[in-house]
Amino acid sequence: MDKVMTFLQFDKMISATLIKWLFYISLVAVTFAGLFYMSNGRFFGGLLIIVFGVLFVRVYCEVMIILFKIHESLIEIKNK
Repeated sequence: MDKVMTFLQFDKMISATLIKWLFYISLVAVTFAGLFYMSNGRFFGGLLIIVFGVLFVRVYCEVMIILFKIHESLIEIKNK
């Protein structure tokens, strides 16, 4: 019951877990997009999409996780 109340009161953030799933889903989407471009005769464009798309998705997810970790640290400081 305590975990339910923690969840309902937003005391514990679940966003980091969701961001990790978003990362994996985005990796699959970027790879398929790159392969689609490659299959349509745009090999170099597809390769660029795969390489830079994966890097962009990784950096974006890391920034989002960092923001939530900063939030958790601020909550710890507030509770002291």
